[in-house]
Order: sequence, then C-alpha cells, then structure tokens
Amino acid sequence: MRLDPGRRRKTLINVTSLIDVVFLLLIFFVVTSTFLEQPGIDLTLPEAGSAELTVREQVTLGVDADGEIFLNGDPVVLEGLADRIEQALERAETERVLLEADSRVSHGRVVALMDAARRAGAGALLVATRPPEETLREP
Repeated sequence: MRLDPGRRRKTLINVTSLIDVVFLLLIFFVVTSTFLEQPGIDLTLPEAGSAELTVREQVTLGVDADGEIFLNGDPVVLEGLADRIEQALERAETERVLLEADSRVSHGRVVALMDAARRAGAGALLVATRPPEETLREP
C-alpha cells in the first residue's frame, strides 16, 4: 500500500460571510453616526433636561447675545423677516423652523422672532437647547 505524502488537499477558508458582516457593520456605523456641525454664530444655548436631538431638514433662525438676527447663518433685520423666512421655507421645502436664541437675549426679542416665523407659515417651531452639563457630586 502506497500513500503519496506529497499530494495534500489545501484547506480553503471561505471569507464571504466575513465580508458580509464587515459591510453590514460599516453600513450600520455610517447610518447611525450624525455630523452636526453648525459653524457661524457663537451662541450660549439655554439648558433643558428634556432636550432631544433632532436631525431633519429645517430653516435655522438665530439671534446672538448682541441681538443680531441670522437666517440660515446670514445676517438679516427684523423688518421683512417673515417674508425672508417664507422664501427660505419654500426653498427648503419644509415647514420647520429651528430657533437658536442665545440665553442672554431678551424674551421680547425671541417672541418677535417666533411671531415672524409663524407669520411666514412655519408649521413647526423648534427651540434649540443643549443638554445640561454633568455636575460633579461631592460626597
């Protein structure tokens, strides 16, 4: 009986399943990650414990600590603001307006912006906040 020791079967590793899993993980991380960089206006947003992160198409209306008004990052004046918001809503094909007001701005100024957004036909007015900072408890 003669066995040929030189002829061995090569073992192959099937990596198809591994590639499928890697691509699924890649797709998962790409879909679940968000990139929310909004450069431009330096605001100190008020804290809210019930703040939720929303990412949707919207028009951004902001006011800084000096009372300057910004519509999608561009400076605007209060006179004729409703018309400008209405045009921005039509371009963005949305009814959502995100109001980013600095915490040092007077309440009257914020109400004037809210009124302008409602007159422009905003169906949803969101007020931007930031989650409360973690406080260290001393024992």
